[in-house]
Amino acid sequence: MPPINVPPVATNVFVSGITEVGKTLFGNYEYSDANNDPEGTSIFKWYADGAAIPSADGKSIVLTSSELGKTIQFEVTPVALTGIRNGTPVNSTSSSVIVNPNNAPTVTDVKITGTPQVGQTLTGGYTYNDVNADPEGVSTFKWYADDVVIPGATAIAYTLTPGELNKKIRFEVTPVALTGTLTGQAVKSAETLAVTP
Repeated sequence: MPPINVPPVATNVFVSGITEVGKTLFGNYEYSDANNDPEGTSIFKWYADGAAIPSADGKSIVLTSSELGKTIQFEVTPVALTGIRNGTPVNSTSSSVIVNPNNAPTVTDVKITGTPQVGQTLTGGYTYNDVNADPEGVSTFKWYADDVVIPGATAIAYTLTPGELNKKIRFEVTPVALTGTLTGQAVKSAETLAVTP
């Protein structure tokens, strides 16, 4: 007498991937059938905080801003190609909370204060920004004379020398965050007037 046909089962159901908006999560599971019936077209669903995500019926999902702040679950209903077709739906544990992607820091209002005169000290100024609230780390600075880097001028202030006479000065800052995405784009100030004696 042939063995009684039983439904397929799904085990080891879990979610993998990066839990950030714009990233892809993957549903994983193991299919088995005591009667060795091969897998057919199993059924997948995704949930955000327990509510089904519309049109999310594949083995992966690209996270959108709709999932921000929520946890995600993957559900699989194993389906056999032959024998008893549909097994019992099985849900994964919840993912970690979906967050915004970490962006690089930025700087605005890059400027120079002080008098462009040999022997005077110029000071760079800027406003540091980070949309993920990552605090500022050790941002880096450069000074330029007629758009040529001044060797060794890497502090936020620079004392002008005779070498900069009649040249226009710029200050550049590259923002660096302490955490998250660390380095942003370098931004230069406007030029000063030509350095006077």
